[in-house]
Amino acid sequence: MRFIAIFAVFFLFFTGKSFAEGRCPDGYFPIGGGDAGWEGCAPMGPAEELPSHQQSQPKWETRWGAIATGGSGFGGVGNLASESEAASLAMIRCRETATGDPSRCKVQTYYNQCAVLAWGLTGSVIQSAVDLQTASRMAVDKCSALSEDCQVYYNNCSYAELVD
Repeated sequence: MRFIAIFAVFFLFFTGKSFAEGRCPDGYFPIGGGDAGWEGCAPMGPAEELPSHQQSQPKWETRWGAIATGGSGFGGVGNLASESEAASLAMIRCRETATGDPSRCKVQTYYNQCAVLAWGLTGSVIQSAVDLQTASRMAVDKCSALSEDCQVYYNNCSYAELVD
């Protein structure tokens, strides 16, 4: 009996800190390790229990642009919040500048990218792409297949915007 008492006292004074969660902070559990070659900690429980700074994800809003041409008229707009707003404004500008029949104005919309209008002697091409350089090259190439002396007449980018 004496031996058991001495043994119990020994363990009371010489206990170490235990790591029930594998050296992870409270609310996290260990991941990786073993054959994975790396170790880390992941949160426990649903996302509602995470700190608010870890819950928020960046939010992106689509931005629209439009190009309208016809009857020698032109209208171009960019960075608008809706497709209908972009199309309407581009159409109004085209009809205001058109010589001849303003009802010939036709609109093309684009979003979260760039657009270019390449104009030649006998026609035009509207091309959208991820950046101005790509859109310009593609527009001039397509226009040149239809017309002579194609040049970039208008360009604009309407990239998505980060919102709070």
